Amino acid sequence: MIGTIEDYRDSLIGVPACKPRGATGSVLISTSIDSDRVVEREMVMCCHCGGHWLWVKGSGRRRGWCMRCSGFTCGQQACDACVPMERQIENMEAGRDRLSMPIWAAMPKALSPGGVILG
Repeated sequence: MIGTIEDYRDSLIGVPACKPRGATGSVLISTSIDSDRVVEREMVMCCHCGGHWLWVKGSGRRRGWCMRCSGFTCGQQACDACVPMERQIENMEAGRDRLSMPIWAAMPKALSPGGVILG
């Protein structure tokens, strides 16, 4: 286990950083003791909850990809269902459950008495 920020920074030195397609930013890791050694790493944001994490290729962490949002998901169970972050904010503002997602269905304009779709 890594104890201090210096240990964490030192563990990242020499690790090849690869930039994923969905990278949304980067982080600089440095300390006041050793300011000449700066490590820059790519960060990725979950398209459902907005959580950020360091991109470490081959880390073994469970992550996902949402086909509807075309973005990475953090792997939390709540983020398995596709409820985009913007929809969650709208749900909270409207007083609905944060993870509710409306169901959209097309309905015919009118039906004849025999059940034939009109118009």
